[in-house]
Amino acid sequence: MIDKFDSIAVKVEKWMGGILASVAACILVLWILVMMLSIIARASFGISWLFIEEYTAYFNLLAASGGFAYAAYKGQHIVVRVLISRMSGRARLVLECLTTALSIWFIVFVSLKISRWLSTSMKTGASSLQTDSPLWVPILVLAVGLFSFLLALLIHLFHTAVLAYHGREETSQDGVAG
Repeated sequence: MIDKFDSIAVKVEKWMGGILASVAACILVLWILVMMLSIIARASFGISWLFIEEYTAYFNLLAASGGFAYAAYKGQHIVVRVLISRMSGRARLVLECLTTALSIWFIVFVSLKISRWLSTSMKTGASSLQTDSPLWVPILVLAVGLFSFLLALLIHLFHTAVLAYHGREETSQDGVAG
């Protein structure tokens, strides 16, 4: 039963990783095109679009928050090899579960703060001073990125727990077996 859930979790992980990679690629291409148009318009015609800087900052926010999730899906998050290379495989699994659980707690804490910020922004109709665009837009972008990161961490924690349950000793340092 646990192996079936682990198999489903691995499929969801691969699916979400593919989506995040595709979205990130599209954002980067769009980001580059928008910046090129802005530079050409400013240099050729003396036109300065203030909204370009603001919306490219939103793209940056989405790319960064989505990048955290993508790194977690790929098992490429930061590992301090000096410490874990001296630990047994079982101790590494325990440490990985603890650090992942702490990361989940932190993401949930930040998400609760962001949800209050989003709610307040929507209720008050707060908007950007430069472009008058609603502030809930970048907050929502950050919330989507954090949600995907949270999902990646939950899947990673579940998969690591399954490895520990079966007595396997692979961790992200070794490359978690799928």
